[in-house]
Amino acid sequence: WRDASELGASWIRAEVRWDWIQAGPNSAFDEKYADKVFEHAAAHPEIRLMLLLNHVPTWAARDHDLLPGRAAAAAAWLIRRYGQHVRALEVFNEVNLVNFGWPDTWATPKESATTYGKTLAAVSSAIREIDRKVFVVSAGLSDQGDPESFVRWMVRTTPSQCFDALGLHPYSQSGKF
Repeated sequence: WRDASELGASWIRAEVRWDWIQAGPNSAFDEKYADKVFEHAAAHPEIRLMLLLNHVPTWAARDHDLLPGRAAAAAAWLIRRYGQHVRALEVFNEVNLVNFGWPDTWATPKESATTYGKTLAAVSSAIREIDRKVFVVSAGLSDQGDPESFVRWMVRTTPSQCFDALGLHPYSQSGKF
């Protein structure tokens, strides 16, 4: 954060791994790791924070029907505890790639996108009950595979009011997006 401040950066995107803050479905959230992230944010209030909630724990991925609510509980815990530092929340990252923080437990990409859409909606609803000013960003999608279909499947299950920005990662020259 100090280097970003010296460079004049006005935003930082920092990741908090869900699998590092909650060991199991009935375990309390472990603030030790997250506290370290937010100590930096508190020391540099001039820099706005976009928090990336990423890496679904293995235990949470086992039951697709429970995943949205469990992710919403994790995001709500983060916003309740650290919300004064969070201006934006990115809800997972590159969910259209296999095992890049989003589990590879679905039979099809359509099922994965549908579950992600439901998860995004649940997370958004939970954090907006706590702080309506948090800017919600959908997972940045990789241009690998078929991101266009993933977005189409996702938006069919995700009301547009659930996110303020659609995340895209057009890193290659594949022509996608």
